[in-house]
Amino acid sequence: KAPPLPHAHAEMPKFCGLCGKGKAAQVEDPRHPDIIASEQAASEGVHPASEQVVGSEEQRPAQQWLPRAGTKAFQSALNVKRVESVLEMCCDHLCVRTMTVCYTNRNGNRRTLTQSGFNVKIFLPENSTDVEVTFQVVGGSFVRKIDRTDDSYPFVKDDAGNFVPEKFEYKSPPEYVQYFVRGSIFQSKVTGVDERTSSESLLEMVSRDFRCLRSMRVDYLDAEGERQTLTGSGFRVAIHVPSAARNVEVSFQVVGGGPVCKVDRRDPGMPFVKDANDERPPEIFCYEECPPCVQYEIRGVAWRAHISRVIEQSGRGGGEEDFSPTNSTGPDGRTLFDGVPDRVPAVGGIVDLQEAHSEYLLPSEVLLFEPSPTEIHMRGEVKRGSRLIFLNQPLTEDENAGLLEYRQALVKRGVLAAENDPFPRYMGAHSLRLIQSAKYNMQKAADMLKTCVTERVRRLPIAEADVLNDLRLGFAYWHGRDKKCRPCLVLRLERLGPLLLDKERAVRLLIFVLEY
Repeated sequence: KAPPLPHAHAEMPKFCGLCGKGKAAQVEDPRHPDIIASEQAASEGVHPASEQVVGSEEQRPAQQWLPRAGTKAFQSALNVKRVESVLEMCCDHLCVRTMTVCYTNRNGNRRTLTQSGFNVKIFLPENSTDVEVTFQVVGGSFVRKIDRTDDSYPFVKDDAGNFVPEKFEYKSPPEYVQYFVRGSIFQSKVTGVDERTSSESLLEMVSRDFRCLRSMRVDYLDAEGERQTLTGSGFRVAIHVPSAARNVEVSFQVVGGGPVCKVDRRDPGMPFVKDANDERPPEIFCYEECPPCVQYEIRGVAWRAHISRVIEQSGRGGGEEDFSPTNSTGPDGRTLFDGVPDRVPAVGGIVDLQEAHSEYLLPSEVLLFEPSPTEIHMRGEVKRGSRLIFLNQPLTEDENAGLLEYRQALVKRGVLAAENDPFPRYMGAHSLRLIQSAKYNMQKAADMLKTCVTERVRRLPIAEADVLNDLRLGFAYWHGRDKKCRPCLVLRLERLGPLLLDKERAVRLLIFVLEY
């Protein structure tokens, strides 16, 4: 029997036992319309696939109309290999983006599919043509087009001087395409596009500076158990490895120099690791099974080249958080805070919550709140140091200039390799707040960045059970919001009690309350 399909059903003379739908009406053939359609397809030798639901922007697994069992068409249908295209968007965590795909289906109808998140996939049915892929920042503008042949990724403008939206067009889409989207709300761009087959994995080396040329080498066992080697050199090297590869080893070397040595990525200074013989071991990444997608960010001069960051995709079929800096295994994301500081999120770090959230924690008034100019800037005066709301609001020219100056200061300190590098994740959303708190003193703001690592990042994550007894003292707690929807923090110093004698407990409690 044919499976029920997600389309409108024909009227039937009585209640339908297969899908429970139908109204009283007279039709010539009393059988279920799906059975009729499948038999017609079998007689015509057609093996169509159902289209994805578009009206609700929801994707469903593709189903097929199978001809009647026992017929030649039924046997041939089982041997048909279904081919579909996968379009995947992998983003950083600076903002949320939406990927929109428009295509023409096998019936000549135009369809649109959209997905939002940090890592999303859209599956196109077979025989799709005239595919257009665009991107947009949720709550912001479109993702702008850049010149990817230029290492500085300049934005492309039209003849009138306006930014051009990024759009990818395919007459017939590749089997698997991956788009890497980076940047803030107003600077989002597609920095890389990788096309491959669905049976291949991507291992990519990305240079974050241009001080020397590096090479990447991948050794693995193929499906027959034979050892294979793939190599590539340049500033950006992408190697496609069969997904069935086992015992994968990835190593790096400076062209004309020595191997890239291992560093401690938990330390912002990236010191080299030394073995028992006081020597620097080479950096080698080993995998029993080939991961779907890994990016290795490399930087440094020839004698100090090192892998500063590793971004690994946790799985091909996972949810919206697949392309994350670490492989988070739980709903609280504990492992997000176990890696190097650059990967630690700018907010969060509270794990293993046992107490239920209050229903008044995030009321609808907060979600629908639209701040006025006097609420965005102090007394509505748009000037340096007057900002009260920092996120999801356009920045002034003075603030953008301050951020550029701050980047230059961080480059001199070695925190960033280049001015166009993104801020470390743990402070990317707070960079302008740090500058304003330091009254635009960039050296002081850089010192505050170091304090952020030692006083916040190094203490995270914090479990609820570790501070529950201290919370019950009533020293610090949230109590509603004011008329501008700002949460109100209450501090009752007379209830400090034992926290007066234990500074670490007091600091840990305050971090928990603020992150909560």
